[in-house]
Amino acid sequence: MSTKINKRNLILQTALKLFCSEGFQATSTARISREAEVATGTLFTYFESKDALINTLYLESKEMMANDVMACLPSENEIPKLRLKAIWIAMIQFCISHPDVFRFMMIFKNSPFIHRVTMEEAHGKWEDIYALIQQLIEQKSIGNLSPEILTRMLTAQLNAVAEYLIYYPESSEEMKCIASDSFEIAWKAFFE
Repeated sequence: MSTKINKRNLILQTALKLFCSEGFQATSTARISREAEVATGTLFTYFESKDALINTLYLESKEMMANDVMACLPSENEIPKLRLKAIWIAMIQFCISHPDVFRFMMIFKNSPFIHRVTMEEAHGKWEDIYALIQQLIEQKSIGNLSPEILTRMLTAQLNAVAEYLIYYPESSEEMKCIASDSFEIAWKAFFE
């Protein structure tokens, strides 16, 4: 890995930790640079402003999660319930494996510092999931809810489970049981 990529990633990781612990406004670019052990000018070489930094961090966090989850997505030939369950479990595992990223996304998902364009670009990473949700809406005759609304409702439930498992760590086997059981409850609530 080149030094250039290392510095950029170091800046992003440092900003992630500071934005989560101190907040966006309380975290100066000088502090990010100091804690990342790079010159402030180096930070601005990669990010034109603190605003650009947080938006890049948000988008790359969403992309990292989407890439991890989509890698676990069973083929379209699989039963939709099993596809959705695989997504559910992969998302919980991602959140547990990357608690700082999960916290960052939870804190800043409705932040005015994240631009609408960034939100829309991040939203586009989940098109396969929205298509699956649309398929389930049609199969289960779930009224007039859009895939986006139903996905947000499911995500709220999933986030509660992930947050619990981060703050109250369980063994790997217990985590799998909680993830599986919580999916079954969500499935019954929304699709049966």
